[in-house]
Amino acid sequence: MNKEILYRFFEDQITFEEEEVLRKWLDESEENRKMFLKEKAIYDAILFSEENEEPAQISEKKPSVGRFIWREFLRTAAAVAVVLLAGYFYKSIQEEKAESRVAMNTIRVPAGQYVQLTLSDSTKIWLNALTTMQYPSEFSSKERRIILSGEAYLEVSKDDEKPFIVETDRYHTQVLGTQFNIQDYPKRERFEASLLEGSIELSSKLNSSHKVTLLPHEMAFEHNGSLHVSKIQDYDAFRWREGLLCFKNKTFAEIMSEFEKCFGLKIVINNQKIANRNYIGKFRQTDGVDHALRVLQKNIYFKFERDEEKQIIYIN
Repeated sequence: MNKEILYRFFEDQITFEEEEVLRKWLDESEENRKMFLKEKAIYDAILFSEENEEPAQISEKKPSVGRFIWREFLRTAAAVAVVLLAGYFYKSIQEEKAESRVAMNTIRVPAGQYVQLTLSDSTKIWLNALTTMQYPSEFSSKERRIILSGEAYLEVSKDDEKPFIVETDRYHTQVLGTQFNIQDYPKRERFEASLLEGSIELSSKLNSSHKVTLLPHEMAFEHNGSLHVSKIQDYDAFRWREGLLCFKNKTFAEIMSEFEKCFGLKIVINNQKIANRNYIGKFRQTDGVDHALRVLQKNIYFKFERDEEKQIIYIN
């Protein structure tokens, strides 16, 4: 930081643009704030020594009353500024320490179940099967951040001052107030976010410049390492929060992949003739995987057997 800007601030002669630069510099690090206070101490010492010069020297200079009042004003204003800034910095540091001590809660949803909860800011969240979410017992003063692994549907309470951020394995999703569905399971290559109301911004954790903003009824999905945007085609896909598994023109292989997630088991398709067959249907999670497979058998011919010990279903 240019010291001339610091001293112009101490003398209340700083421009608006310079003040903005100074404040950003102060926010960058604690070292910068220490330097600021050190330079202020030097400035105060200079003022003090000038005001306590020997009488003979003072009588020769004979400062005017206006100059004396101006100097007193500057000294007082600078002192007040330091007290205010020091108080601001102390408060910020204490808030940061307090926020870092806030306990993190963890929710893990087992296979075949889903969970609904309301956060401290009135945001409603539904968590799908095999999903883990971490969230603070109390949000910070700057943002509302949760860490998600799996799938969730969110109705975010609007707060212009504190954006809501969903952090997943690959992306950050930032919102102010909206409804959207997000899916990012660590063991799957597909990331997907669908917006129903409001607006959300998606940014890659690997490349912060890679950002996508969604409008209502749009969805973003990852393909070959980049995000692509399209219109939402099937709103029934979000009815998992009602305990329903809905499929529209999904292949048999895609349906089995969803069954693996929802029922917490492995499904091996030995009959590849049916893997790419499309299917439309709805199932209740509570009815179980055996019931769902028997319903599918009415439209697609296949047999299945279970290995109870290894929790594997073989499609033959």
